[in-house]
Amino acid sequence: MIAADAEPLNEPVSKWVIYAAFSPDGEPTPHAAEQLADYRGLGFESLVIDKSPMLTAARVADWQRLASAWFQRPNVGYDFTSYREGIEHLAKRPSVDLGSTALLLTNDSCYGPFLPLRDVFARLLTSGTSPGAVWAITDSYEFNHHLQSYWLYFPPSAVPVAIEFFETMRPLKGLHDAITHGELALSRFLRERGCTLRALAPTAEVVARYAKFRGVVWSLIELGLRRVLKRPKYNHETDAACLRYLLRRPEPFARFNPTLGLGVQMVLAGWSPFLKRRLLRDNPYADRSVPECLASTELCNSDVIRILGGWPESRTVARSWGVGE
Repeated sequence: MIAADAEPLNEPVSKWVIYAAFSPDGEPTPHAAEQLADYRGLGFESLVIDKSPMLTAARVADWQRLASAWFQRPNVGYDFTSYREGIEHLAKRPSVDLGSTALLLTNDSCYGPFLPLRDVFARLLTSGTSPGAVWAITDSYEFNHHLQSYWLYFPPSAVPVAIEFFETMRPLKGLHDAITHGELALSRFLRERGCTLRALAPTAEVVARYAKFRGVVWSLIELGLRRVLKRPKYNHETDAACLRYLLRRPEPFARFNPTLGLGVQMVLAGWSPFLKRRLLRDNPYADRSVPECLASTELCNSDVIRILGGWPESRTVARSWGVGE
């Protein structure tokens, strides 16, 4: 069990990123290289696990230049299997003591960072929460409440719980398994072991902010009229979440994925440093702020900034950033 006494988290001496990557054609992904360079600048060692079916020389050169270690594995089991194999790999390295190491589990599913990661970790480390807190950028109530697994930070005190989870995780055979026995099961396992789940941009706070754009009454009226006229302010799913919240409906955030429903808005407002690639590629919620017919397979971060209209380079983490559950 994890001690729950509240105190600021200390900067760990040893920090590793386990980075899950995939490219269908094995070509380099510029945003992934930028992220690894940023983590290196913050003192992280990085282990890249690449599930691409083939690797071009340029992609291999990126990993050799930016990663402390890397290996290729078959494209089975989704990112949670990469995380598990990454932890197993680090456990076998004589130079790594997982008992005193912070772990960041992340992947190449997002563009960014569009905020300074140094500010992100400063907010995380000085939040005054328990040493057993596990952090994500966002959480979700789309199934059950859970931390979204594209970015998960484990302080050294919580790493043994992560190791225990991945040692007992069943093989993942498909997307349903990855969600049920990976992402959802991890959050449940962490709670059972006494860890606290924290999101830097909690869904409840994010939706509350965007629901009350004209105050409760006028926002409710406008969102309702837009629903009747089929002219959503954000998109159908986000407007529905906002309406449920304003109406104080039970489970107002159910069936809502914040990274797809409010991803652009969170980045522009300084609530999130990352933007989901799927949002730009597929736009599953029909977000009105995402350009149509956007070919986003190999965009770099500067391309994303240009496509979304740009923003000042001096942007910082929003002061209203929350601390989750």
